[in-house]
Amino acid sequence: MSSQSSQKIQILRAFAIIAVVAIHTCAEGPAGVFIRPFLNFAVALFLGLSGYLTRPGIGKEKVRKRLLRVFLPYCIWSVIYTAVRGTWGRFPVHLLTGYSCGAFYFIVVYMQLTLLAPLTDRMIHSRFRNLGFLITPAAIGFEYVLEFMGRELPKPYNEVFFPVWFLYFYLGMMVRADLEEDKAGFLTEAEKRAVSRRWILVLLPVSMILQISEAFVWSAGGYGRMKYTQIKLGTLVTSCLVILLAIRWITSEMKIPFPKHVVHGLTYVGDISFGIYFTHILCMDILEDVDEAFELVIENVFPLSTVLVLSVNIAAIFFARLLFPERFCRIFGLT
Repeated sequence: MSSQSSQKIQILRAFAIIAVVAIHTCAEGPAGVFIRPFLNFAVALFLGLSGYLTRPGIGKEKVRKRLLRVFLPYCIWSVIYTAVRGTWGRFPVHLLTGYSCGAFYFIVVYMQLTLLAPLTDRMIHSRFRNLGFLITPAAIGFEYVLEFMGRELPKPYNEVFFPVWFLYFYLGMMVRADLEEDKAGFLTEAEKRAVSRRWILVLLPVSMILQISEAFVWSAGGYGRMKYTQIKLGTLVTSCLVILLAIRWITSEMKIPFPKHVVHGLTYVGDISFGIYFTHILCMDILEDVDEAFELVIENVFPLSTVLVLSVNIAAIFFARLLFPERFCRIFGLT
């Protein structure tokens, strides 16, 4: 992979983590219902990029390395959040479900998909490969049925199991496999032109309209959680398009359309995106406890709330990486 492609991936990770922080600092109410569809690609893009970076024939050693990279930091930060919140009685369940911190479900999902990567690779190379596209719509449909019946899955169980996220990882892996094996997959020359024209100009805006409409329908129906969540069929369509467009950009000869200082900044944010994911909720909690003005901004003044939390969080990780050895930072997921 070229250095420019690697840099593009880090920039995309930066956009994904910025969207994650924006989700958690976005105001609720009608404004939040409208804004969230523009941010809900965040986790899907992380998973799509992880799938794309999973080469065909992935073996146990690669799976082990990926798991070790996130498992130890996950355990450490789970302990830290538990200590801060005093929830030791629920620690075993929280560790298994990613509920020591509400955002940690993603880490548990990532580990599930990483463990399943060899089986996913087999599916992609079998005659049943198209069945992979049905898993996530079916899982989301099941959650819809439960919502309509008034028996919704409580957090974190509605989002911590891999089927509701599987398609994003699968899509990234499938495109990578087709490219590696020179198949007529998603990125033939004709399809590249389709991605750059029809899909951007028609499908993506249409999917956004669908997603916003769906959010307001859920809101009008009194389904409070569903109006914001990333686990919706409208979000599924938008996120798949974003992943395909991201891969299209990574594999193209298009230059990065930002000034050098912006590129360096975004690349750095992409490099520490896992660290931001582990720590941004704690950063929010600390800021809210330090001063009422910060609490007011975080809870009510979007997008200034996102800028505030991100700035402090990035600065904290920057100085931590300066002060502590690289091994320490790696153990804590900061590098």
